[in-house]
Amino acid sequence: MMNRKLQSFDPSNGKLLGEVSVTGPEALEQVIANAKTAGQYWRRLRPQARLDLVKAAFTHLEPHIQELGLLLSQEMGKDLRRSVSEVGGSVYSAGFVAEQAFESLQSKKVSSNTELQYQPLGVAAVISPGTTRWQWLAT
Repeated sequence: MMNRKLQSFDPSNGKLLGEVSVTGPEALEQVIANAKTAGQYWRRLRPQARLDLVKAAFTHLEPHIQELGLLLSQEMGKDLRRSVSEVGGSVYSAGFVAEQAFESLQSKKVSSNTELQYQPLGVAAVISPGTTRWQWLAT
């Protein structure tokens, strides 16, 4: 397969913003295998360690809110202030969202002999438009 590229354009002026290589079928199996390996590592982590890693990841995004907002604005054609605000809101609320997900996934005793447990099953892929991708990362 030829080395295809997925290109992103600014809808306001048609300018090329960037491009990424498209993963072809021949490489997809390795990508999936790598994701499964990472998923097995993630599964062995204590829930608190998972929460700490998610929160730390978003902390590392804080210095990049302006540039990520600019990219969102260019890709979606949104007003820059709105884009920076959306990205910032997602980044700053991610810790809270992750904590809520952490709490909701704790084992719960539902009767004297029954306990409800949540166990990670594997890796999931999400393709989402706009800033919803930032919220998905927190959960």
